Amino acid sequence: MSDFPKAIDYFQQALVVSREIKRQDVESNILNNIGNLYYNSLNDNQKAIDYWQQSLEIAKSIKKCDYQAINLEYIGNAYNYKVKKYQESLNYYQQALLVARELKDKKIESRLLSHLGNAYKSLEDKPKALEYFQQFAKNNLEINQLNCQSIELYSLGIRNLKNRGLETSSLANLGYLYRKSGQYQQAINWLIKPVEAELKQNKVQNLVFSLDRATRYIPISALFDGKKYVVENYTVSTILSASLTDTKDRLPPGIQNTLVLGMGLSEAVPGFRALLNVPSELDTIVKQKPTDTKGIYPGEKFLNKAFDFPALRNNLRGHKILHMATHGVFLPGSRDDSFLMLGTGEKLTIPQIETLQDLADVHLVVLSACQTGLGEKGQDGVEINGVGFYFIKKGAKAVLASLWSVNDSSTSQLMQQFYSNLASNTQPTKVQALRQAQLSLLHGENSTRFSHPYYWAPFILIGNGL
Repeated sequence: MSDFPKAIDYFQQALVVSREIKRQDVESNILNNIGNLYYNSLNDNQKAIDYWQQSLEIAKSIKKCDYQAINLEYIGNAYNYKVKKYQESLNYYQQALLVARELKDKKIESRLLSHLGNAYKSLEDKPKALEYFQQFAKNNLEINQLNCQSIELYSLGIRNLKNRGLETSSLANLGYLYRKSGQYQQAINWLIKPVEAELKQNKVQNLVFSLDRATRYIPISALFDGKKYVVENYTVSTILSASLTDTKDRLPPGIQNTLVLGMGLSEAVPGFRALLNVPSELDTIVKQKPTDTKGIYPGEKFLNKAFDFPALRNNLRGHKILHMATHGVFLPGSRDDSFLMLGTGEKLTIPQIETLQDLADVHLVVLSACQTGLGEKGQDGVEINGVGFYFIKKGAKAVLASLWSVNDSSTSQLMQQFYSNLASNTQPTKVQALRQAQLSLLHGENSTRFSHPYYWAPFILIGNGL
């Protein structure tokens, strides 16, 4: 067991010696170490700040800039992450940032930009937080250190903006970072290059990934090797686990043998915007009557107030596809934190999903227009698979969901194309139908409008891709 009082005693003795020999640089360093001990091991934030302040003053007097930057950063961290005095932390971070830039130390600068983003996020100043997350990611790009953490922090800022204009432009920047990042091109080298020759030799066209931790945030289809996106060469799907993946089943041949249960919310409800394209999306997918001029698959539709929990629960049986065009928030932690929005404005929670008895009849669950809400720093991407897990656990064979809040118009177009592909006479697999729909946005008639990965890359197929 650590003897912290004895450690402090030794530090204090060293402090006396440093002062006797008039080594202020050593004295500043010892004071910093005592502050670290109080902060990390004894949870005494105020004493830690006091020692760091003493270390800082000495560093300033001897013009030891690197010591100044470190002490300013540590004091900022104490106020930001422990004391929760965010304005105080901003003051110290900004001072430290000036010093780091004078030193031309990009690594310290990157840490400070990340801290500033987190502090502004805690103050709920989302545009300012995003500004610093952007600088953080771009700074790392300059020093060739753009990694999962920087993309995750930048994405976190974007997805917490609640401002569509800023979100769209920022996702465009994120797409630029994905394309330019050596690390994400390195991801292709790690995942595909080692077996690329074998893939080509065996004419492999389908890639299945079992992702973990922060890699769940990566839109694999949009990984870029400098010439092409992965989706241009392969179909892509993910699995939760081998035991939860049933590959024995496929959708039956013939449109008439696949009934679709379409559920949608188009009206604005508290906390969520209207999804104006949902009615036309459902009309294009579901043919409710044989005489309907629109629709691809036969089935039933429930829109807005008609889309309540009893309507969902009582109509699953016999339907091979459940299409839910509605908002969703998927968060880590308590199961009650994640939900889909019913047409009544009520929440469809995970405990309610677990009560659905007829999901075993459903081959594919499509969560269209959903928003994936990311939680606080430190999460590992588990919420991405969270809701999909419960649908699959209850018997559904696959789930089509999205990694981020998606554009209503482009989503409607992609979904209509997906179902049109799925219903074609060539009988493609679900991942083939999804890939062709994504490529239609990337290269199709509307390619100038919806070609950016923001519009097509977030859609992932989880489970049985056949």
